[in-house]
Amino acid sequence: MRFAFSLDGSVEELQALRSSVEIWAVSIPHLADELLIVVSELAANAITHGQAPAQVSILRTGETVRLSVQQYLRTPTSFPWMSRQAHGRQGLRLVDRLSTSWGWGATASTLVVWAELQ
Repeated sequence: MRFAFSLDGSVEELQALRSSVEIWAVSIPHLADELLIVVSELAANAITHGQAPAQVSILRTGETVRLSVQQYLRTPTSFPWMSRQAHGRQGLRLVDRLSTSWGWGATASTLVVWAELQ
C-alpha cells in the first residue's frame, strides 16, 4: 500500500497532509498515531529547513511502514540541525523514539529523511 503527497510549504498543505495520512492509516490502527507524529515532524522540518516543494512518500510492506520526505535545500550540504548535539531537536527525538529506525541521505541539492515503523 502506497501513499504520496507533495507539500508546497504552506500551513494548509501540512494540515491536508495530516488529514490524508489519518485516512490512509485507518488500516493500521496500531501505528496510526505514531505514523502521524513522525510524518508531521519530518514534513514540518522540510518546510522549515528546505525549499518547496517537498515530497512525502509512505510505503507499507507487510508489518513495516517506511516513510520518507524529500526536500530541496536552501543551503546545500550543511545540516547542523541533524547533529545529535544540536540545540533543539525535540522533534527528531520523537522520531527516534517512535520509529524502529530512521536516517537521512543527501546530495548537493536534496535531502531525504526516512523512518520505519513496525
